[in-house]
Amino acid sequence: MLFSSDPRTYTSHQNRKFSTFEFLDRSAWSICALLREYLTKWAKDFDNDNEFLRRYQSKDNKQHYAAEFELLLYTLLKKQKFQIEKHPDLGTTKRLDFRIRDLSGSPLLLECTLAGDSFENLSEKNQKSTIAEIIDEIEYHPYFINIIYKTISRESISKNKLLQFLE
Repeated sequence: MLFSSDPRTYTSHQNRKFSTFEFLDRSAWSICALLREYLTKWAKDFDNDNEFLRRYQSKDNKQHYAAEFELLLYTLLKKQKFQIEKHPDLGTTKRLDFRIRDLSGSPLLLECTLAGDSFENLSEKNQKSTIAEIIDEIEYHPYFINIIYKTISRESISKNKLLQFLE
């Protein structure tokens, strides 16, 4: 099962302390309920795929997003009437995500991969974390705060300066 069957009472915004999956699984927002419904329907073919479920339900957003990308691609290909074989045996230890065949029967091997920023150092990671914590402490607000982070100094912004800027 992709999501828990627990009652959902969480009505606040997504806190950065929750992973994307945790928020989606806990949220009582109607849009989250609709998204859970679609994702559950799309993931029926993955019900017995424990490795996929582990990655999808991961608290590590990179794992979750990779599994979600795999699910979305699978759903798209299935709706386009491709024959899809999940994790085909290629005679090696490497298992790709899909082998698909189009209407002509031609096979194509697919591996779902997400790109990420691998150049982030520990100092930048800590600065981003500090800013995220300041934003998480802001009392509930009826808008979304999107952060684009560009390093122009080795010093972190103070909490007061950031809050003054946001006001």
